[in-house]
Amino acid sequence: MVKKWNGEPLQGVTISAGGVSTTSDSQGHWSISGLSGTVVVSAQLQNYYIVVDGTNYETQIEASNERTINFTDYSETEEFGGGNGTQENPYIIVNVQQLLNMANHVPDSSDSTPLYFTQIRDIDLNDAVVPRNISSDPQPNWTPLGRSDQPYICVYNGSEFSIKNMVVVDDGSLSNGFFHAIENSTIRNVIFENATVVATKTFTNTGILAGSVYSGCTIDNVVVRNSRVIIRVANPDFIGGLVGATYDSTITNCRVDELTIEAEYDVSIGGAIGGFVGSAQDSSSFEENLLRTTTIKGKFSQLAGGFVGLAENSFFENCDLDTLLMQDLRSTVGGFAAHLSHSSFVDCDVVEATLSASDCQYAGGFVGFSRTNNFTNCTFKGRVEVGTSNSPQAYIAGFAALAYANTDNSNFESCKVLSGSWLILTADRAGTNYICGLIGYGYGYGNDAKLILDNSFVRAKYITPDGNTNVISSAPLGFFGDWVQNGSPDAQWEQ
Repeated sequence: MVKKWNGEPLQGVTISAGGVSTTSDSQGHWSISGLSGTVVVSAQLQNYYIVVDGTNYETQIEASNERTINFTDYSETEEFGGGNGTQENPYIIVNVQQLLNMANHVPDSSDSTPLYFTQIRDIDLNDAVVPRNISSDPQPNWTPLGRSDQPYICVYNGSEFSIKNMVVVDDGSLSNGFFHAIENSTIRNVIFENATVVATKTFTNTGILAGSVYSGCTIDNVVVRNSRVIIRVANPDFIGGLVGATYDSTITNCRVDELTIEAEYDVSIGGAIGGFVGSAQDSSSFEENLLRTTTIKGKFSQLAGGFVGLAENSFFENCDLDTLLMQDLRSTVGGFAAHLSHSSFVDCDVVEATLSASDCQYAGGFVGFSRTNNFTNCTFKGRVEVGTSNSPQAYIAGFAALAYANTDNSNFESCKVLSGSWLILTADRAGTNYICGLIGYGYGYGNDAKLILDNSFVRAKYITPDGNTNVISSAPLGFFGDWVQNGSPDAQWEQ
């Protein structure tokens, strides 16, 4: 049978199988007989996108035995392919114009009921405009949905199809991406390929998927691939490969592959930059996410982390980075995170990472600046290199450059800096500099706010300028103040 999305039979559809064709009748019925072997069965009708029932919206199916095959037809000329935007019948998106039509359905700010959308084929946003050479002159072909003061509310299921070649240049909003901002929304099963997002306005949150993710959101199985974020402003806010900033939301099973975040001008002030998310706050949760083959470069005079720039009161588990390059950075730098406060990290790894920074005081393989956080079974393997700086001191460490506990205990349990890691200071500085395998500078504030190390492991090498007498090198720990329980880490410099 051949039917529309609402069950209405569709007449006149051409069904082909093994070189034989027929058309559906007024009841949507069709039949082809006398075939042998394996044949490919498909259906066509002008202005309709027709898929095989029981598949992931496939347009054809192989058949080798007598069987019943049903098709569902979606319009290519109406506002949406089908549906009414409800959970039972989501709006169906089959082409670029229908994707653009989402902007015609902005939810009422007084109503938190989401609109439902399902994408059922790959969509190329270059089809919406005259293609341009985006590597040299990015021209926008997408206007972000929602606003910072009126977030978009939706459930979007990409059905594991792609949105290709999106180009966004911010329009003055405080958030920037496919969505300006979302709230109480679920985004899942969508792939962004070859996307470019350009931040040109001050204090703008920027990410490929969304600039700002407000409370009540779930993001699951979203992939960003072969994409870039370009910063053309001296004072951005939160910049991330997937999202700019999250607040009380959950991100799971997402992946960012082959991403570049680049500042085309000196960035003098601003918020935080992360390869995955710029800022995570207000009980945001990240689980089972992967960042791979990512480059972050430019003279960022703010927080720069491989996965997250700034995290406060958030949770990370099984979030990994593989093959990370951070170069020409300033300020506070960390392979996983730049600045952390009251957050937890479980089974998170940074491997094959290179961090290169100048004018930098805190540079840590895993975290630059840590205040009252908990780390369990987290790993760094890579290279941390720090050059000249206006600051007289540098704290360079395989795991945490600076760590302290100020309200509750801060725990480092089974944290590792693996063999093959390097810690390098390339220039003399006037003050005392610390190069330490595990933690550069650590302290606590009392019995209820101790810095506790347990069962940690370090194998690394270090290099300092010839003749520099202002360097203190220690395989486990650098300067440690009061209320530190070091747990006798297994830390050794490699030759």
